[in-house]
Amino acid sequence: MADYAYKEDESPAAAREARLGWLRDLAAVPEAEDTPLAAFTARHHGISSIIGYDKAAMVFFMLRDEIGKEAFERGLRLFWQRHRFQRAGWADLEHTFAQAAGRDLGAFFRQWVQRAGAPRLKLGPAKWADGKLGLKLEQADPPYALLVPPASEPGPP
Repeated sequence: MADYAYKEDESPAAAREARLGWLRDLAAVPEAEDTPLAAFTARHHGISSIIGYDKAAMVFFMLRDEIGKEAFERGLRLFWQRHRFQRAGWADLEHTFAQAAGRDLGAFFRQWVQRAGAPRLKLGPAKWADGKLGLKLEQADPPYALLVPPASEPGPP
């Protein structure tokens, strides 16, 4: 998280390049060798490093987007207060961030920490109107749909 914070401070382009690097590395992991993030205990080889470090970094980035920056920072402070100098696991993180966000984060942690890989997405209906393309991305488990509107329209809430 600290390395990424430095990239964000450097520039939006540097932060974007860091995220793209994580995604490139994760996409290169063979499906047969992928493991859940929760199974990571130490780096043993390149693939374990990608899962333990790159995927974990991406999970924290997505968690910040999921609950908002203020709740995320509150969760970090609360986690540090409760668990400093002690062993803590993903369940401890989930509980702390759920409390900071004021809502259940079980589905998020199951999706990104307990399962190997990433969700399988399907491109749903696409609309072309006034020279602009609107898309729908669908995920089966857990069910989720993301509407990607044309550039002139506001995005999803």
